[in-house]
Amino acid sequence: MVSSSHEAVNMQTDPLSSVASDLQPEITMQLNQAIALGEAGVDPYILDLCRGYIDAALHCRDWRPPADAWGEKEQAVIQLTEQFVMSVSTLEAASIEALLPFFRADEVYALVHALYLMDMSLRFDMVGREVLL
Repeated sequence: MVSSSHEAVNMQTDPLSSVASDLQPEITMQLNQAIALGEAGVDPYILDLCRGYIDAALHCRDWRPPADAWGEKEQAVIQLTEQFVMSVSTLEAASIEALLPFFRADEVYALVHALYLMDMSLRFDMVGREVLL
């Protein structure tokens, strides 16, 4: 079974994870596995950067990248993440192209998969907290 640090922390400390797991154990397990697989191919630092932005955007909070995230690589990742969260259908080719000096095409593809799963999971958590807790 695949597991991620995000899943391990979530299941131990988050009441929503416990409730969701009790209500729909098979779906929760499969979602957690998908998230872990998506995260497996992406640098954890990049994942944390993306997660920070997505969480702030979904909660309408101001967000600033960490002090060490002002390089061109990090800025390209943040730009892609911003566009992805606001409207994936309007994702610009330039945002993908800006990543190519830093990532291979398969790594960009893995990043987009991880963004999708992260975004979906954080949105699901938002709704679940309103409905179940």
